[in-house]
Amino acid sequence: MRLSWVFMLLPIIEIALFVIIGGEIGVLATLAWLFLAGIAGMALIRHQGAQAAMDLQQSLQQMRGTTTPMADRTLLMIAGVLLVVPGFFTDFLAGLC
Repeated sequence: MRLSWVFMLLPIIEIALFVIIGGEIGVLATLAWLFLAGIAGMALIRHQGAQAAMDLQQSLQQMRGTTTPMADRTLLMIAGVLLVVPGFFTDFLAGLC
């Protein structure tokens, strides 16, 4: 039940931020921000995915634990996904990651 509130509240927050920030910086700057954030998110996902595969292979070859490198890469990939999702609030959450 609580998770459904998050999915209902997220679009409302994003729309409110679009109106407020878009009114301050303008439509073109808002669209540019969203476009650049999406590109940055895709680049982050691509880089972290390749890096995670190399880390996993190296950890398995050296017979050491794989949880810490994979957890770090997973968090960065989540940040990349949040950057791809259009919105200022999700970009903020990606920055926290």
